[in-house]
Amino acid sequence: NVAWLSYILDVRNKINSKERLTSRIIPLTIPLDPDEQTGWKPYHQFRGTADNADDFSCHVSVLVQGHCPHPPHTHPEEEILLMLAGEANLILPQMPSSDGNQELPLRRGQFVYYPSHFPHTLRAVSPKPANYLMFKWLAHSGVRNGQLGFGCFDALKPRNEGAAEHELPLLFEGPTGGMRKLHSHATT
Repeated sequence: NVAWLSYILDVRNKINSKERLTSRIIPLTIPLDPDEQTGWKPYHQFRGTADNADDFSCHVSVLVQGHCPHPPHTHPEEEILLMLAGEANLILPQMPSSDGNQELPLRRGQFVYYPSHFPHTLRAVSPKPANYLMFKWLAHSGVRNGQLGFGCFDALKPRNEGAAEHELPLLFEGPTGGMRKLHSHATT
């Protein structure tokens, strides 16, 4: 896939220019413009280093119905993928469902955590292109045992009626292979 190859080359060219990341706001206009010819178009947002990550990057991508950005693959980095618009099926070769299907549907507001070396890809399934955000990092301050495994979460899930107004619903928390603690909660 030409788009995937050009993205890899672009990312590799930026590896040598890792900047120290600082706080920033990056406006996004959704839906993203798709590449109808290749079916996938990534938009690089940032890449750099942080106190707890030797390499931390973010891109948003648009994926046209029926297309995958790449075949199922693994890599040493951990990732969080957040669906911004449209729908996609995650393809997870190591996690077949009870019916033998290796696909997990993902819709707007849902996100997944991929641990290091976890095989994955996705395929857009909605008529409107899938738009998603990907955080990807490589860090070395995590733990070897008791790591978070793959997880699928819903950031837009309604709050429990009995929850206090100031209470932030915890989506997940725990050590990973690269971080002592990775935490996610929902807020409005």
